[in-house]
Amino acid sequence: MAFMDWEWVVLMTRWLVYLCISGAVGGLASFCLFKRFPSLFSLLLRYTIAACVMGFVVTGLHFLVRVGALAETGFSGMFDPLMMSVLWGSSVGEATLYRLIGFGVLILSMIASRKSVYSGASFMFYVAILGCVLIAISFTKTGHIAQMTLLSSVLLTAHILLTFWWMGSLYPLWIAARRLAPQESSHVMHVFGKVAVVVVVGLVVCGGVLSYQLTGWVGLLSSEYGFWLLLKIALVGLILVLAGVHKLFLVPAILAHNNAQRLATSLLFEKLLGMSILAVTTVLTTLVGPAH
Repeated sequence: MAFMDWEWVVLMTRWLVYLCISGAVGGLASFCLFKRFPSLFSLLLRYTIAACVMGFVVTGLHFLVRVGALAETGFSGMFDPLMMSVLWGSSVGEATLYRLIGFGVLILSMIASRKSVYSGASFMFYVAILGCVLIAISFTKTGHIAQMTLLSSVLLTAHILLTFWWMGSLYPLWIAARRLAPQESSHVMHVFGKVAVVVVVGLVVCGGVLSYQLTGWVGLLSSEYGFWLLLKIALVGLILVLAGVHKLFLVPAILAHNNAQRLATSLLFEKLLGMSILAVTTVLTTLVGPAH
């Protein structure tokens, strides 16, 4: 397998890891959002556990792919003991360990609580939150952030949790739009919208400070990193506009038309936008960086 082939596999597996993390974090948060509707808990539980199990598997696969890319000896290089040991002892191995432990904690807490109501107040719920935090902290172990201040690590951890909460909540919201009565669906969307305002402010502040610390906002129009960063900002702007349309027009229209189908369709488009943002983020963290 050529080097460029490994780059594509690294990109794909990292993107899948991001998608799984979003499902895990967003799925867990949705138990609080839907606490008035226990009829949806079984669906949310399956969604969250599936994301956690897949995340655990894909995290391990991504590490093996990184080993293969380092060994450059074809498929067998993924299992090269020497290269595996070298990478495991690096920051990549440390980040992988945090993610594996985080996903493992999430899986165990979900299984232990599968028969209880996830009201957001149980002990295992807080254990699951710890798993999410461990996964978010893993992002501070690699890249330029690893050499920066504690404040930068805290900002990145918060940015990661808020981003994946938003991206991972879109599928549960789509379920709500399709399965709940219009009045119930409207209530859920209204609550989500109020929380999302705070989340968006946090995302903008954390993301803006981090990007300035990494680049000083210099050369964004003349570098490859700047191009991908500006593309990400444009996509985020687009998804914010769509979220505004949901809050101002589509959510009120649920009660007016006694139907949430238009909102459900729009949520699917928002989900695609979110996946695109994670794809661009994958390129930013894998192929380009502030040094470029």
